[in-house]
Amino acid sequence: MKSNNKKNIIAIAVLCATTCAICETQQPQVFPIGIGITDQAEFPVAEADIMGGRLCLVYGRHANVAGLDIGVIGCVVDGSLFGLQTSVLLNNVGSANGAGQIAGIANNCYEDFYGFQVAGIANNTQGCVHGGQIASFNMAKELKGTQIAVFNKAEKAVGIQIGVINWATEMKGIQLGVLNIIENSQCPYLPLINANF
Repeated sequence: MKSNNKKNIIAIAVLCATTCAICETQQPQVFPIGIGITDQAEFPVAEADIMGGRLCLVYGRHANVAGLDIGVIGCVVDGSLFGLQTSVLLNNVGSANGAGQIAGIANNCYEDFYGFQVAGIANNTQGCVHGGQIASFNMAKELKGTQIAVFNKAEKAVGIQIGVINWATEMKGIQLGVLNIIENSQCPYLPLINANF
């Protein structure tokens, strides 16, 4: 009798451990639509992925979004965005691939951004922009494409910067503006046009 109880307890323990391991390795749930007022009052929960469309009536947050992402105050994607993200104030993504961000105030990306960013005031990409940025202020750690703004800055740039002030630490390309700065070049400061290849 005691032997059977021990076997049952061992079997239950193994079943529980297996179930927990399966739960931890499952992929996040994917939903075709997402809607919410804030990230605390939204469907589905913030950890879910959206493949289709999302409407953030005030502010929304999800793991990954593919499709159309519309927000009033702001849209946040903790992981990856694939598609178009637009809001009145602020868009924020972890990374973006084949994406566009349009915001009244600012767009932010923590990793690489493949696509375009358009904002009323500022675009900031902490990784590499593969595409373009248009705003009053554009900042990127690395640029492979075009920046158009009053002030453009990139640590490493391959492409074109067009603005009043253009600033790159290293550049292979052309700057067009009132003041053009390529720190690591033979002519670091030039008005109107600067180039380095």
